[in-house]
Amino acid sequence: MKHILTRISLNRILMVLLLGALTSPAHAQTDGSENGVAFMDLNGDSSVDVGDLLIFFQQYGTFCAGIPDPDGLNPCIGDGNWDNQVNVLDLLEFFQQYGSFEYSPEWCSVTGLIQGQSCWEEESENVWLTYEVASENNPDVGLKTIRFYANFNNPFSILHTVFGDAEYPLFLASTEEIWQSPIGSVKFATSLNPLLLNVAPELAYDSWFTIGLDAQPSSSNPGEAVTSIGMSTELGIFEQAEPMMVMSTIGAAYYALPGAVNGLAGVDNRVLLGQITTSGDFSLTMNVQFTDSNGHMDIATGLTLEVNEWCSDPAACNYFPDAISDGNCIYESADCIDCSSGSIELVDDDGDGICNANEVGGCLDEEACNFDAEATDDDGSCDYFSCITVGCTNPEACNYDAVADYSDGSCEFPEVGLDCAGNCLADSDGDGICDDNEIVGCADPAACDFNPEATDAGSCDEYPAEGFDCDGVCVLDENDNGLCDL
Repeated sequence: MKHILTRISLNRILMVLLLGALTSPAHAQTDGSENGVAFMDLNGDSSVDVGDLLIFFQQYGTFCAGIPDPDGLNPCIGDGNWDNQVNVLDLLEFFQQYGSFEYSPEWCSVTGLIQGQSCWEEESENVWLTYEVASENNPDVGLKTIRFYANFNNPFSILHTVFGDAEYPLFLASTEEIWQSPIGSVKFATSLNPLLLNVAPELAYDSWFTIGLDAQPSSSNPGEAVTSIGMSTELGIFEQAEPMMVMSTIGAAYYALPGAVNGLAGVDNRVLLGQITTSGDFSLTMNVQFTDSNGHMDIATGLTLEVNEWCSDPAACNYFPDAISDGNCIYESADCIDCSSGSIELVDDDGDGICNANEVGGCLDEEACNFDAEATDDDGSCDYFSCITVGCTNPEACNYDAVADYSDGSCEFPEVGLDCAGNCLADSDGDGICDDNEIVGCADPAACDFNPEATDAGSCDEYPAEGFDCDGVCVLDENDNGLCDL
């Protein structure tokens, strides 16, 4: 895929010119001195090197607007492109000048700037992404380890930086979980010690990023370790088998310092950028900074690699010979897919993105009783009443219905002092009679004040005289002469 290389903002460079940052085609300065110091010489030692990069790190993420500037100089010395913030774009400016304090007069002269030319070569070289399957069914069946590369037209191009921000996101995701080794965290391949593979061979299939190298630099694997800035949070999320997404305003990047040979395209005209192990297809968007074969520093943005629409079956409409799976193959069918025009088109009368053969009629209103989540076409069958429930809606009632929508007047309440099961709410003597229903009275049937309804025994105060009942009638008259025998 061919991509146009983006230009550095002309306004940004003209601002530098107006402030005296460029004093000749060969030298640049910011402080008005005669030293010819380039504007990324942050520590003023007449050299753009790692010392300046450390100062940039200290200010990374700083917004410079509003900071006092009594001398009329840039108050944030890390803001190399004078846009009032220290972000990933300044890192790219640093790489442009690394190892020197001058612009190359061949491609960034004052005359050229005044004529409206760009300091970046436009379309000087094509850059595109490719991938290859490095392993299948490792460490588990169904997984594939895929390596992705930046490709160049010649072996002399050198890739320095991979970056992302809000305007140009850096993105890597898969349709399935991204496999990460549970043994150790390998964010960049240049931190992987090859000796560990003897103990934990599954580390060979870990998912990581890199520039050129698939293991630690060594005499047999020359290069420099990859470093990142502003990516710690995103890398931590990536290590949890989640997608990599860099899209902040400040931006983030990973890079190898200029001069590191691992960024060299080499005989195969490509630079390894990373590895992903997954059982699904993946989508990749990257932005890179590189030096082309003529020594010009360029940027390529929006490089994409999409494999989730490809299929390795020649009979499929979306056949692609280098596809990694047949899991997303699309085949022509009379009532759904039409490939006769050379592109994939749906047979879709209502234009809802679902082909006629796959339409499902039903109720689409989520508020209806018969809402159908599987339906794609509303067939007018929505019902709003059959799911309404009536019953007792009073929580204090014995027959309270928690799911009832409306009351039907059927609520039932317990008798006073009882619960809904007929049990006493209070029975201090445990006789099964509620305290509110207890009756205290004489329990002796021989007493004249005997109370047959008493539940709790009270005092008996009245008894009949001997030979008489409580009504004064003689009860001892054996000869029945009307006279008590007493």
